[in-house]
Amino acid sequence: MAITPLPIGGKLRFAAGSPNTLRSATWMVVGGTNGRDVYVSMRSLMNELKFSLHASGNWRVAMTSESGIADNWVWEDSPFRSADEDPRVVTRLAPPPEVDGWRQALDIVVSEPGLQQPFPEKRVKGGAISWWRPPFDNWVRTFAVLISRPGLEYNPRNFPFTDPVVGVINLPGRSSVVVITKLFYRPWTVEKVREVRRDFENAGWRQDGADSPLLFKLGTVTTTVWDLGLDPLRSA
Repeated sequence: MAITPLPIGGKLRFAAGSPNTLRSATWMVVGGTNGRDVYVSMRSLMNELKFSLHASGNWRVAMTSESGIADNWVWEDSPFRSADEDPRVVTRLAPPPEVDGWRQALDIVVSEPGLQQPFPEKRVKGGAISWWRPPFDNWVRTFAVLISRPGLEYNPRNFPFTDPVVGVINLPGRSSVVVITKLFYRPWTVEKVREVRRDFENAGWRQDGADSPLLFKLGTVTTTVWDLGLDPLRSA
């Protein structure tokens, strides 16, 4: 099926499962309007906590100004923060190297123990959520976020990846952000998500709670984000 890129400033929403069955959180990628900037988060957290991947190379995970975070908040366990860092910044990220003109910025990983019960979700105005078959047993579904260099717009004829394309957003500077998806056999990842979700639930986190944990692993190549199935039932 041919993919029609969303215009500059577009918003791409996607999830594994279906609205009425076990499902992942809805994830959201937003393209910048004034530069080749890309923003990524769960739809429910986009107005509070997100990955900001700026064309300048200033990549970070940070609370938003709307989150109401206190100025004296202190984040720990991040070697990428300076002592005088903006208190909203959780950590900074190192942009991965370009390969064939593309950076694989993030891998969002969905697994069976990270799926959650269906929940009411705010209607998407002028758009839709792209739904994909959920993973099962020891398989995971990965959504990879790819950003191209200036002057390299998405073109299916010379796109260097063969995995299914979830969606494309045009960026300023004749660039693109593309999300692709694939199923992988990863039993060790599935077990890790099961253990971590159990730990969060034992600590009091619930799907119907007010907040959601965002678990990610910084990498020298690509940062990995795990969907734990503890979406706080709020929409952006």
